[in-house]
Amino acid sequence: MELEAVGLKKLDNYQNFAKAFRFGDYSELMASQQPNNARLKNALDFKKSVFEGEFGRSALRAVLFALYELQKEVNSDEVMEHLRSLVPNYHMRRDDLVAFCQYIARKREHRYPEESSAAGILLALIRNERLG
Repeated sequence: MELEAVGLKKLDNYQNFAKAFRFGDYSELMASQQPNNARLKNALDFKKSVFEGEFGRSALRAVLFALYELQKEVNSDEVMEHLRSLVPNYHMRRDDLVAFCQYIARKREHRYPEESSAAGILLALIRNERLG
C-alpha cells in the first residue's frame, strides 16, 4: 500500500518485496500485474475469496473482509461478529486490528476513499466495542 500511496506502479517493486519477505506466490494479492501498472487488490477486489493459506488466515485478511462488508452496507453488528470469528484470540489482537485500520485509512485516502472511510468506521467500531 505504501508503494501505491506514493504513486509507484512497477511490478518489480512488488516482486522485490515478495522476495525480501519470502512470501512466495504473491499473485493472489495482485489486482494487476502489468509491468508499469501493477497494483494490489483492495477490499472490494478480494470480496469473499482468499481465505486459504497464510495470508487468507491472517488478521489483515479479516480486516479487509470487514472493509468489504462495510462498503457493501452489511450491518455493523454482523461485520464485528464476522471479524471476531475470523481472528483467533480477537480480544488479544485488537491493537493489531486498530493499527491495520489506521494504516489503511491513511494510505487509501486518495486512491480508494471509500475503503479509507470504511477503515475509519471499522476503527471506531473496534475502539468503541463493549467488552465483557
